[in-house]
Order: sequence, then C-alpha cells, then structure tokens
Amino acid sequence: MSSALQDAILGHIAMADPAPAEAAEVFLKVCLREDTSVPLFVDAVMELEDQCLITLRGHGCATWFFRLTENGRLHVSQLITDSLCAMSATGKLAEA
Repeated sequence: MSSALQDAILGHIAMADPAPAEAAEVFLKVCLREDTSVPLFVDAVMELEDQCLITLRGHGCATWFFRLTENGRLHVSQLITDSLCAMSATGKLAEA
C-alpha cells in the first residue's frame, strides 16, 4: 500500500499526533534518514493524501501542517504491529 518513504513520513507525523506536524520539519527529518528529493517527497505526500491517510492544512499560510486521519492512525498502528511481529519472529531489530 505504501512505500518506505511514505512509511517514514507517516512515522514522523504520528510522533506529533494528535497535534499537527509541520510539513517542513517532517521533510527535513525524512531527508536525514531517507535518500529523497523534494519531488519524491511531494509525490509520496500526495499519494498519502489520495489514500486518505493524511490531510494537508495551511492553505494561504506560510506554514503547512500534516495531520493523520483515522485511517492513517489505523495504518500506522498496523505498521507497528507488523514490526513487532517481525521482531518477535526473528529476534532482530534490523529485520523489523
């Protein structure tokens, strides 16, 4: 359903949830961990919005914010569950 880049974006938004996450801050944090560019980041964000996992707020403002939708929260919860299952099955954090 989503790429590693999208999962990273969701993870950084989830850390701020239920408060909104500043888009520029999420971009910078993701860029530090993932090899990405602005166009790839924007494409990933637009797909997440199309999948109704996040909303983008701030039209007309200098600062843009991301918020998880309820579907986004459920998706992040499933990602965490899958990671914990992978950890318990392999005993290796790197596998998760």
